Amino acid sequence: MTIHFYKITDDPRVVEKTLGSPVYTTNANILSSCSIKEPTLVLTYDSRLIDANYMEISDWDRFYFMGEPVLSPGGRCTIAAREDVLYTNKDDILNLHAYCNRCESHFERYAVDSAVPSLVTTIVTNLPFSYHPFSTGANSTQYLLTVKGGKLT
Repeated sequence: MTIHFYKITDDPRVVEKTLGSPVYTTNANILSSCSIKEPTLVLTYDSRLIDANYMEISDWDRFYFMGEPVLSPGGRCTIAAREDVLYTNKDDILNLHAYCNRCESHFERYAVDSAVPSLVTTIVTNLPFSYHPFSTGANSTQYLLTVKGGKLT
């Protein structure tokens, strides 16, 4: 399998990362059990691996954050890696049509986000009632309560 090593500067929480050209490319074989999500690689040491912090295993079509290479006797180094699920699945993520139930602005009328503090203004208006379907008599008092934008609790 072919492994490409990169030096990236993007935030790990970003879906689209700028890979650029690989700083090192090598071939490897699976010799024993190996996790696809968190592989540990034993490779022949090359000084260009020191500059790398990201890698792609093309045969698996996956991308990984990598730890520091740990040198071993015999010119070998061990690299522990963890899958970057955002970049590995970026096409699916970017083509996803979803409704988010969180809202950064106060202007989304269909997603009331209780975690966003909002400014509440109470307006009390007294209106005289003439004949109205709510009227139960000449001396009765009625109140009509309305709420605009939000929930009545």
